[in-house]
Amino acid sequence: PVVIEAGAPVKNRSRAGSVIRCIPCPIAVIDLDGRISEVNGAFSDLVSRSGEELIGSTVERLFEHGAEARLVHRLNSDLHVKDLRLNCTGQGGRAVPVSISGSAMTRPLEETQAFVLVFEDLREKSRLEAELEKTRNELKRRVRYIEDFRDGVYRMLKDIDSSEKEIETLCMELKDTHNQLIQSSKLTALGELAAGLAHELNQPLTVIKGLSKNILKTTYEDSAHYEKLKLIVEASGRMEQIINHLRVFSRYEEPVFKPLDLNTVIKDAFIIIKEILHNHAIKTVFNLSRELPAVLGNANRLEQVIINIASNAKDAMLEGGRLEVSTRTVEAGGTKSARMSFKDTGCGMGADIVNRVFDPFFTTKESGKGTGLGLSISYGIVKDHNGEITVESEQGKGTVFHITIPAMDQSP
Repeated sequence: PVVIEAGAPVKNRSRAGSVIRCIPCPIAVIDLDGRISEVNGAFSDLVSRSGEELIGSTVERLFEHGAEARLVHRLNSDLHVKDLRLNCTGQGGRAVPVSISGSAMTRPLEETQAFVLVFEDLREKSRLEAELEKTRNELKRRVRYIEDFRDGVYRMLKDIDSSEKEIETLCMELKDTHNQLIQSSKLTALGELAAGLAHELNQPLTVIKGLSKNILKTTYEDSAHYEKLKLIVEASGRMEQIINHLRVFSRYEEPVFKPLDLNTVIKDAFIIIKEILHNHAIKTVFNLSRELPAVLGNANRLEQVIINIASNAKDAMLEGGRLEVSTRTVEAGGTKSARMSFKDTGCGMGADIVNRVFDPFFTTKESGKGTGLGLSISYGIVKDHNGEITVESEQGKGTVFHITIPAMDQSP
């Protein structure tokens, strides 16, 4: 304990105060009533308050949220504290982390008069500890990265050295990928050509349609040519519809998401693909729900997904078959969604192929007959719509693709 000698208490107290004020460490003297009786300049700087403001005030003003109770309890029970960590309250309520050491101040053979407390400002120490911890964590992260990189390199070298046959396989796969990229660029050029060709065909088709309509109007229904002219008008109208939709489908544009009816998207997509399926002896059956909720999407891109799936179904049914297209409302986890399903009666796929069917450049078709990008692109488009595309298939029993997109209206 700090001892103040008997006799001349005022003088001793004044002398003690002078000594305290000269010490560079933050010091505060607290009397038995819990009031601050003396502080030095270093302590005033620590809490950003003047001595006149602090002296005479209660010790509660020094600490936040009743933390002073821990200090008072230690002082009353042990008459001293050492390295007690608390938060002082600075100007404006800011927290100042400190370490407190101190002891009782007594006169010889008398009871405790006050407590002298020495404060250590921990702000810089805390900052350094935080930086040290951050640096330690960064070093751990880098060590893990280096270890992972080392393990990865080791595995890669082990794989490369495993056999000459594997290296040859990789070279063949690289060659196939190159061919697929060439084929992909051909398809892009073909799309541009189709758009241009559709534009060029539209004008003469308009002439054919207009003339045939005019001739039909002037032809009696009992004429031998009436039914033939009627067929020409209907066929030209259908051709115009296909060409106009092909122009829209081939046109590049930044995707804009709008409210869509998936039933309409399906019907528009099959304007292009339905005749191709028919020519391959594939019957298309539609089972579209009349109460399908609207979704937010881009019709052009969703049509691309539908055409990709229908084209794959065609290739899986080389001797003809049946493609069933259905829509319905589904709900999972409180979220309502619209679902499109495409079920074919084709050759189906084994589990090993199903697990890779959405991988870029993966294809079971012969070289030059497929890019392996269709389903990969479709997967990305569906994900852009916050949706999900899944596949169910079994060898020899056909395939079903499900596309699920959240509904716009999620109200109960």
